Amino acid sequence: MAYEIVEKRGEQSTKQDDMLASKRFVIERKPDSIFFYELEEAVVLDVVMDENHPIMKDTTLDGETWPPNIDGSKPDGNDKNFSWIGRIKFRFLNSQKNTEKEVLYWAYPMENTGLLEYPLLNEIVVVGQYMDKYFYTKKLNVNSTVNANADFSAERNSGFVDENINEYTGKPYNGPKSQMNFSGGEDYTGVLGSYFKFNPKIRSLKAYEGDTILQSRFGSSIRFGAYDNNRGNDGGLGEYSDKGGNPMILIRNRQAPIKLPEGKTGKGYTVEDINKDGSSIHITSGKTISSFLPTTTTGMINVTKGIPMPKFDGDQIVMNSDRIIFSSKANEMMFFAKKTIGITTDQVLSLNSYGNTTITSNKGIITLNASKIYLNFNTEGANDQPALLGRTTVLWLYALCDWMLLNVNTQIQMLTAMIAHFHMTKVGPTTPTMPPAIAAWAEQMQSLYASQMSLTALRSQLSSLMSSRVFLGG
Repeated sequence: MAYEIVEKRGEQSTKQDDMLASKRFVIERKPDSIFFYELEEAVVLDVVMDENHPIMKDTTLDGETWPPNIDGSKPDGNDKNFSWIGRIKFRFLNSQKNTEKEVLYWAYPMENTGLLEYPLLNEIVVVGQYMDKYFYTKKLNVNSTVNANADFSAERNSGFVDENINEYTGKPYNGPKSQMNFSGGEDYTGVLGSYFKFNPKIRSLKAYEGDTILQSRFGSSIRFGAYDNNRGNDGGLGEYSDKGGNPMILIRNRQAPIKLPEGKTGKGYTVEDINKDGSSIHITSGKTISSFLPTTTTGMINVTKGIPMPKFDGDQIVMNSDRIIFSSKANEMMFFAKKTIGITTDQVLSLNSYGNTTITSNKGIITLNASKIYLNFNTEGANDQPALLGRTTVLWLYALCDWMLLNVNTQIQMLTAMIAHFHMTKVGPTTPTMPPAIAAWAEQMQSLYASQMSLTALRSQLSSLMSSRVFLGG
């Protein structure tokens, strides 16, 4: 509400030089001063947060001026008027002193898109009247405390009451008591909401020159900046080389435990910590080096040697949290890297696909390293068969072939020696007499020669059993 303050004119007595020193005349007269205020500060006495507020029971909407419903149908005038959400009941601190709360006005938020913030009970806002409606701004920074900026004395002094009363119950608002100072007292203790409680441990972020910072009441923030504590980084790269800094966007949720001495007092500050904040996304560039440190005890390995961590500078995005979930609801999820892709975990790594799975190394090798490797489900049951080691198996088969060839050759030599004792003539056998099994010996000899040839051929093919691409380590 616009208002004015009139300061009555004052009179100033001065000595007139051509008169006696004891005689004085009023020779200057100041006009009345009128100060006009179009905007006025106001204390928040009630906030409509959802449809459970008592005032929502009696609200209706104008079906002729309302947009269509979600299903395209015409709005029903008996539906709840959700435009009330975000409105506040307020008291102008100057022009509405000692006015009954029941006749005070309601104000809309100045905006309902962009950065949206509703005030708490007993916080101070600025209210103006436009197009026959009242609108309020964001809360005034009366305490310089980021979690809440309430002034519990405002309603007591302007409303001439002991505390803010709920007009629907006739009693003080029900909610946790918040204490805005160390020692308490009625001017510093009161209710901010039905469940909100002042947290004196939340700190504002330290600001660097040129920063744009969005910070919530709860230790969540987004910083758009280019400078940090290292003045050696001020000269960035390319277009930023002449002290232009290094553009960055730092996002955090849940501040880290306060360790900086600058954060000791309730109105101090803190800075982002990608390793200790609850969750962080740091988008940095140029000379800015991320302080990210992995918490895994297992390092990235490449065959037999470890892969050193790169220097975390240049254009990059670093994310860190207790849990990160990526999900593609309908289509592909793709990862591309010009250099290394490293995945490290201290526990289970699971890759699962409903269709085919392809792992390809076009020019390098693929290494699987574990105390046990199963090529099916790890049941460790009777159906799990251990794999054969190629070179060891082939060497064993070489020995088996050699042993069998030795036996075949020995039998051939024995049969050859036995047959040599007998010979055939035109009139019959000579002494000694040929045994009846001579024909069977000859047939057995042919079979042994065939086995000898087969074993020799199999032995020559053993080296081809070993793959030139797949290797097992026992």
